Formats: sequence, C-alpha cells, structure tokens
Amino acid sequence: LGFIFWYSYGKMKGVPFFAKRADENMRTPKDKLIVTVTVIFFLLYPTMCEKTFAMFSCKRIGAFDYLQVDLEEPCYESRHLSMIFLLGLPPLFLYVLGLPLLVLQFLKRNQKGLFKNPVVLTRWGLFFKSYKEKRYYWELVITLRKVSVVALSVFGREFGVQRQSLVVILLLLGCIVLEIVGQPFRYTKEAPWLLEKMEITALLVEFGTLWCGLMIYESGPESEGMNVVMTTCVVAANAGLMAWFLFVLFRAYAEQTKKLSRMVQSYRMSIGRDQVSIHRRTFDANDSRNIKIDNPLDVDANDSRNMKIDSPLDGVEMMKAKKKRFFERYETEDGEEFFLEVGKDESVWDLPSDGEVVPG
Repeated sequence: LGFIFWYSYGKMKGVPFFAKRADENMRTPKDKLIVTVTVIFFLLYPTMCEKTFAMFSCKRIGAFDYLQVDLEEPCYESRHLSMIFLLGLPPLFLYVLGLPLLVLQFLKRNQKGLFKNPVVLTRWGLFFKSYKEKRYYWELVITLRKVSVVALSVFGREFGVQRQSLVVILLLLGCIVLEIVGQPFRYTKEAPWLLEKMEITALLVEFGTLWCGLMIYESGPESEGMNVVMTTCVVAANAGLMAWFLFVLFRAYAEQTKKLSRMVQSYRMSIGRDQVSIHRRTFDANDSRNIKIDNPLDVDANDSRNMKIDSPLDGVEMMKAKKKRFFERYETEDGEEFFLEVGKDESVWDLPSDGEVVPG
C-alpha cells in the first residue's frame, strides 16, 4: 500500500519514482516510502518482540511446563518444539536481534557522513538525527531498554507482581542514570537541554507510576485514602507530562511555520527586486527621459531642473525636498504591495515617513 501511494503521488507531482535525483537536497517519493516503512517498523518493533517472546514463555503447573498463552500445550514437546523452529527462532533472529544489528551496522558504515549527507538524513535520520555525533548509536540503547521491558513483561510473570515490579524499577533507575551520564541529545540555541529534560522527565514519571502502583498493590483495601491520593498523583503526573509534550510540539510547529513564512517573504521580495531590475534594463525608445541631447544649450525652459533660484527660501525648500526618499510602488504575483527605493536595490513592505511615491 505504501509503495502504491507514493508511486501514485510521484506520478501526480511529475516526479518518477525510480528516476535519479537531480539534486542531493531534493526529496523523492522513494525517500518518503523508505521513511514510511521505517516508521512502521519502528512503531511495531515492541509488539513484534512481545509476540516473539510469547512463543517461549511457559508456566509451570505441578511437574510440567505449559505454554503461557495456551495452558493445554506442553512446552518444548512435539508441536510446540516444531513451532519454535518455524515461528519462534526466525522472528527472534530477524526482528528482535536482526533489526537493531542491521541499523547499528548501517550507522557505523556511514558514521563520517551521517550528519552531512542529505539523502541519509532524509531516509534514516529517525535513528540518529536528535543525538550528538559521538552518540550516534544511542537509539540502540533505547531499543535495548524497550526489549528489556517487554521481556520482563512476558517472562517476569513467574516472578510475581512484587519482584517483577522491583526489577523494572531497578531497570528504570539504571536508564535514568545512563541518560544523565551519557547526555546523548544535541543542543539547540532555541531550547537547550529540552530533549534531555523531556526524556529524563518521562523516565521519572514512569518510575513514579510503577512505584505508586506497587504501593497500592501492597497496601490493599485497608489504605483506601492513601490509595486514592497516590492514584490522583499518578493521573496528574501523566496528564501533566502529556500536556507538556503537546505544548512543546505545538510551539515547535509554530516556530517552524514562522521561519517558513519569513523564508517565503524573503523569496517574494527577492523576486520583486529581480523584476524591478529587469524593468530598469528595458529601454523605451518613446520615453522622453531617454532622448539624447546633442547640444548642451538646448534646454527646456519649463524643466524644473533648469529653473533659476531667485530667493534663498526657494533654496531651503529645495534642500528639504532633496532630503526626501523616493520610492516606486510594485506588486508581487500574489497582489501584495511593496516599495523599492529609487537608486537603490532596497525594498520595504511599508512606505517610510520620509518617503514619497513617484511613478515607476
């Protein structure tokens, strides 16, 4: 479906799907297809790990082990053993272990050009774009954390609720320390430390949620008041975290839109200057301003440039007039009006107070 969509999109836009790119900075439908497939695998990876681990998760009942998802199926015998070789081991090596190792191999092979090659940034930037160059592999660390949590949720059922929760709390604590020590995220002038703060805050909220859940489980119905307080804290913390994430997302979107608007405005003004420059280079043979005067004595008595100043006050008035700046009025293709100062290539959207519009 993804291939059909982006292939059709390329046909509509006049960009062939299999055509070679004319410019490295150009994004092709093929790039967008690769990004789409990458995002789908990225989102489905924890689920694929869970389904794969479920093939190996067994529960001991009496002296025998039975499959956790089907307690009528004995573990590692006859049919289950054949299913492990057919449906268990291939996904384990292809998905759970194969995908992270494949990404790591690709990142190591292109380490020198990861942050410089526009094609690599477009297609595979999801895995390294937010991290420092020396921490290009950090997405694999986060992937290991996801796999560990999924494995504990599947195989940790035999530990019991208390021990399983304690192991996960210890894992989250180790991840928090690792994030603080590693400092993997890149800094930006607009919001330094933002990504690192968001990552650590999310881990702390997970840590607090799990700890409160364990406390509520251990307290039982006897501590109803305390359970209500901890439940309220958990809901408030998670809602506040989600609200903060949405605020950061929409603020970044607004800033990006503002930057794009400025770029478009600058582009329009540059087009207007180019059009004015072309207009000035055009010579009109019927324009009296372009008539050549062969005799310097042949002047027009009605021309204000040849008038004699009889009074000093007239000279003052002319000096004041000279201080004014003269502008020509033009319009962009969208009908927006702007002004170009005569004798200069400087354009403005609004006419200055000392400016005067003259015919173009």
